[in-house]
Amino acid sequence: MQTLQHLLLSAFIVFTLAACSDEKSRRVDALVVSGESAHVAQQENAPPKDATPRIALLLKSFSNPYFLEMEQGARRAQAESNAGLFVRSVGSEAAIDQQIQFIEQIVSNRTADAIVLIPTDSERLAPSVAMAHNAGIPVIVADTPLDADALTRQGVRAPPFVGIDNTKAAYQAARALASAIPAGSEVALLEGNSNALNTRQRALGARQAFVDAGMKLVASKNTWSPDEVYEVTGILLREHPRIQAIYCISDVIAIGAMKYLADRNIAHIKLAGFDGIPEARKALEQGQMVATVDQQPMEQGYKSVKAAIDLLAGKAIPQRVEIDTVLLIQANGE
Repeated sequence: MQTLQHLLLSAFIVFTLAACSDEKSRRVDALVVSGESAHVAQQENAPPKDATPRIALLLKSFSNPYFLEMEQGARRAQAESNAGLFVRSVGSEAAIDQQIQFIEQIVSNRTADAIVLIPTDSERLAPSVAMAHNAGIPVIVADTPLDADALTRQGVRAPPFVGIDNTKAAYQAARALASAIPAGSEVALLEGNSNALNTRQRALGARQAFVDAGMKLVASKNTWSPDEVYEVTGILLREHPRIQAIYCISDVIAIGAMKYLADRNIAHIKLAGFDGIPEARKALEQGQMVATVDQQPMEQGYKSVKAAIDLLAGKAIPQRVEIDTVLLIQANGE
């Protein structure tokens, strides 16, 4: 009988200690979710030192070869470490809800320890970034900045960013375009996804370049898909037949406009783009484009994933990593 009492007492002690341990664990989890410091949350939820860190790379659409190059850079960072990397891309540049769903799934299922995000929308992705932050999953943003005010409304600070100075780079490309036509010429701007901050920054740079070069900006239209660009280019030229040059916010847009001009044997209208994709480089060599911008997508992919790996390892990382751009013109398009 005495032996049975000892056994029951021992079981009660073990149960009590386990319950206390569970309660302590719940308190720690609550602290991590509601803590004021993102750094504390990241450290508490980092994978064990002997575990393989899991990185989710969330890209825009692979219909733009630029993002294929970004993935290659990310794979290089993965190969240099023991990290796991899985990649998701959206169906189109405007598939904002799809990218939001990717983040919700990652947070809900805990399938990644960190996220590298190339936002399809600089404002609408802010709540999703806050969700990941509050779950202790750090986010590194690359290529397309998030809107600071949208993040403030969510109660989170801006995540670390890896990318370029879009305004400066677009200014340089548009000035190169302006130098290829007579002073005072009529010019147009084909913009892309206006929900993305980098698109707006490029438009700002191009507009300023045209002002400084003394050009007349007579039209600006938003478009993105190559098929749509083809039709919009036709509308643009019917409305403004004296246009001498068109600055395109991306090479995908420039290629669409270039095809329209080629189909109609229009040779006097000059084009410039942004991204430095292979098709644009070829167009530079053949004299079909004046300029584009190489924003080194492989380097952006590499450094953003490297930053996520370093962060999970407890290393300090800079708030902003700026990648150099290269202006490509007809003489150096190779």
